[in-house]
Amino acid sequence: DNSPYSSEVSTVTPLSGQIVFESDRDTGTFDTDVFVMNADGSSVTNITNNPYFSDERPSVSPDGTKIVFNSTRGGDHDIYVMNANGSGVTQLTTAAGRDRLPEWSPDGTQILFLSERDGDSEVFVMNADGTSQTNITSNVVDDFQASWSPDGLQIVFYRGFDVWTMNANGTNETNLTDSPLERDFETSWGLGGIAFVSDRDGVGGNTTEVYKIQPDGTGLTRLTNDTTFDFIPEWSNDGLQIIWVSNSVGSGGEIFRMNADGTNIVRLTFDSAAEWAPKYTP
Repeated sequence: DNSPYSSEVSTVTPLSGQIVFESDRDTGTFDTDVFVMNADGSSVTNITNNPYFSDERPSVSPDGTKIVFNSTRGGDHDIYVMNANGSGVTQLTTAAGRDRLPEWSPDGTQILFLSERDGDSEVFVMNADGTSQTNITSNVVDDFQASWSPDGLQIVFYRGFDVWTMNANGTNETNLTDSPLERDFETSWGLGGIAFVSDRDGVGGNTTEVYKIQPDGTGLTRLTNDTTFDFIPEWSNDGLQIIWVSNSVGSGGEIFRMNADGTNIVRLTFDSAAEWAPKYTP
């Protein structure tokens, strides 16, 4: 068991084969909660039930017992961790400036996140207990949407609307897409490659589509083809599927699933609220 919290959660049922996401469906406002549902969209459950602040961007530990997320409940955007059933909420970051978009490392020992504490948006990493918070990009431009490679040795992120990779310690930064005329963003790394969204291929400013590319820069493939915004693609654990958010059905955003080649698109959520940032549990 690689979880640094394993001794604390013996009574918590681990999440497995499900999807966590954020939504304002229970508040009717922009104050979001963390939800979990089955992979087919059934049995939706509100885990945080916090109607006064926004709980966002959940990511589940590799052993399924913990969820890390960012929240405004402390007056600023900070990173928190809780048990998979919503109990035991613990604040991990306290620095001034927004700390957001946390993601567990594949071995469960570290958490990747974005922070604006140094003046702009940078990629940080910390131990799973919140110690050793370290800026690994440290530059004068904004870096966003960081995600671990499946082996935990590299990180993908986007900078200047290009897809970049780097080693887990911040070295060897590489621009994969290098497309100054297009916007490439919302990156995610899985066994099937790197997924992102883009307005390339003449899509234009009123829509974005989901693409994938291999870590060596080959195999650029467009996966969706609609006339609205597609956002935040995330890989299934086996690399065979991708879930993402689309506003193609006229709501604030609904969660969809497709095969890694773009076939067999299935809608998973059905309501008038905004669903956002879906991720698979282990």
